[in-house]
Amino acid sequence: MQQYGHILAAVGQAVTEERRTSNWLVDADVAEVYKALGATLKTLASGIYYESLPDGAIRQSLFRRLKSMLDSLMEASDSRKALRISEVLSILDFLALTVALNSSGRPKSRQYLDWIAAASGAASPATEPSRLIIP
Repeated sequence: MQQYGHILAAVGQAVTEERRTSNWLVDADVAEVYKALGATLKTLASGIYYESLPDGAIRQSLFRRLKSMLDSLMEASDSRKALRISEVLSILDFLALTVALNSSGRPKSRQYLDWIAAASGAASPATEPSRLIIP
């Protein structure tokens, strides 16, 4: 996975940017988006173009952002070769594993989002202080 470090950092930055625009984004949303992207690319590898969109507007927004980024990486340019679908599927499998390892599993958890922001070098959004008053 070292050869794909720049791609993992780009995905991390894209997820962090989406978190800045969508305050309701949680770890479970990111995991579902990775699964939907994997399903979409598996059908694309078989020759059929069909998007497996995740449920919810927040998830679809992140899906579109990541899909457009991955599409641009799968196109060749002068400075780099194009990624193959199998390589992108391996990256998505790795990212799904990182969600499982770095998330607490709670429905509203943002532990993975904090971790990926730190791992990609992007600044995590400022969190609102607790409104609980403890005597």
